Amino acid sequence: TDQAGIEELEKWCDEHNSARLIILDTWRAIKPLSNGRASAYDEDANAAAPLLEFAKRHPGLAVLVVHHVRKTEADDVFDTISGTHGLTGIFDTLMVLGRHGDGAKLAAQGRDLDGYEKALERDQRTGGWIVKGDTVPLAKTGERQELLD
Repeated sequence: TDQAGIEELEKWCDEHNSARLIILDTWRAIKPLSNGRASAYDEDANAAAPLLEFAKRHPGLAVLVVHHVRKTEADDVFDTISGTHGLTGIFDTLMVLGRHGDGAKLAAQGRDLDGYEKALERDQRTGGWIVKGDTVPLAKTGERQELLD
């Protein structure tokens, strides 16, 4: 975010000093435009740095930035986050929500938490998610799944 965006966030925090969560949807909507002079890695890291500094100035306030993943799979789910490692390397915690078999999987890693992967199921009554427990490896075919099992 540019300095004007950070100033708006600071103003909002002053007006809502008991707030504990800010959700920015999506990264693309708040990311400053590229100047084309730096590497893609540096551009991602430099764009995210003011937001990280803002969050550090507000202990007890979580800043959640919604971003997209690419459709192609990767061995490491965090490599599916769109952008460079400059973006994924600067934030304190990363979480990826994605399809997993018939349900979904939430993977998280961060500076202040042990990484985890949890299997999720959609709650048809509320539309929310039910945490079913740790994920199990899923194969792309039934035959391979039998081998894993």
